[in-house]
Amino acid sequence: MDNESVVNNMSTTSCDGLADISKAMFPGTFVDTNFSLSRTKLSYLITYCLGHHFRKMLLDECQACYYTIIYDETTNFEGVKELQCAIRYSCDDTKGVIVRHLETFFIGSAAGLI
Repeated sequence: MDNESVVNNMSTTSCDGLADISKAMFPGTFVDTNFSLSRTKLSYLITYCLGHHFRKMLLDECQACYYTIIYDETTNFEGVKELQCAIRYSCDDTKGVIVRHLETFFIGSAAGLI
């Protein structure tokens, strides 16, 4: 389902209630008793299954060009400090500058003391 969702550009909210539909379609089966899927699980599957593939593609593309690492420390809506990292590079294919998010690090709290 995760690959299908990405390929067809489906919203992750389309998975809400899918488990109930599947259980109704296959009563008394393995699906009925063990299947579960929600938008958070789908989001997790996409991020951690497909994310590594796209990250490798991005880093391979940046190997032969000039790039800049951009970082920004901020506090999110939950009050947790996070460090956002991005990369800006010149793309030969598009003849332009591209900016892509690399990773978010949750750093909790930090003191500026040295």
